[in-house]
Amino acid sequence: MPGDRVVTTARLELRPLAAGDVDALHAMMTTPAVRQYMCDGELIPRAAVASWVATSERDFATRGLGLWIARRSGDPALVGLTGFRDYYDPPVFELIYAVHPRWHRQGLAVEMARAMLERGFSAGLDPIRASTDAPNLASMRVMARLGMTKTGSTPASPWEQVHFAITRAQFLAPA
Repeated sequence: MPGDRVVTTARLELRPLAAGDVDALHAMMTTPAVRQYMCDGELIPRAAVASWVATSERDFATRGLGLWIARRSGDPALVGLTGFRDYYDPPVFELIYAVHPRWHRQGLAVEMARAMLERGFSAGLDPIRASTDAPNLASMRVMARLGMTKTGSTPASPWEQVHFAITRAQFLAPA
């Protein structure tokens, strides 16, 4: 049921990605600061973002997890995107997050991703994996703040991919 998929944090409300979010998400995904790493610098078409809705709905139906849109409570402006989706071949169901540039450097990526780690572990994922482009130091700092550890890297174009993971036990361990 979609209502039980709403996640609240100290500053954000996260709800499953829906068709009505496509325009705002496409606008965010085509900003240079977001597309640089999330889209390998490419201007992705609106149709690609629209396809994420169907994929996310399928993932919620089959895995109990998908993609969430983040907004500040009571504010319609899009803060970001987070959740889980498949990458690579064979597919790896990974944690992702992206924050609109107007919200950068406020700790919101960590807040969104931490909420997704909790949701992912509750849904039975263990370990939870994530990856980023080698030059994306900001994303690596987020993963470090989450307690994720580097597990390796793979060559890719245009950048090497750096892989991270965290187990439920690591996540729950006292700091």
